[in-house]
Amino acid sequence: MIGDEIGQASGLKMCYGALTKGLQALGTELLTAARLMGLEATLRAEQRESIPDVLAWLERAVPTMPPKAHRWVGEMEEIALCFADLGLTPRILTGAADLYRFVAATPIGAESPEDRDPNRDLTGVVAALAAALGDPAATRPALGRPGTIAPNRLPHEAPGRPGTPMGNQLPASRATTGASASRFGSITTT
Repeated sequence: MIGDEIGQASGLKMCYGALTKGLQALGTELLTAARLMGLEATLRAEQRESIPDVLAWLERAVPTMPPKAHRWVGEMEEIALCFADLGLTPRILTGAADLYRFVAATPIGAESPEDRDPNRDLTGVVAALAAALGDPAATRPALGRPGTIAPNRLPHEAPGRPGTPMGNQLPASRATTGASASRFGSITTT
């Protein structure tokens, strides 16, 4: 038992998961972006110099993530809702959910934990994800729209409007009509 109130153990699990899975999502996304921009080696050299412990952690954690990504989408969305209820922004964790939704839709995301390539390291995961983004015939998930697939659209593009940013939204299954204010701005749900 943790604390005097019901739910504190769940709250601790959410905070810990937000850190570990949120950091994996951020690391995966920025390393994939660096590869797509031709900056992967330069970024890795900087990381080895300035944040070697974080890089080492990503090198251990990310290779086992793709087969679990589909399960982590809902977890990130639930944590985002919890944080929104506390008055914090849900956008960081809905972004992590979006990244995991994308990973789950790739060939390496379709592998099972038992059948994944045990020799695929962080560089291999990043390469596979970058390849999925670079393939114009690839089908990619529409961000902010749980369970939908958007053919030939980059992850940051809004549906039907290529080149436009996608707005972060709470999961439709839990959203209510209206707007709620937080210290991070207004969050409108439909």
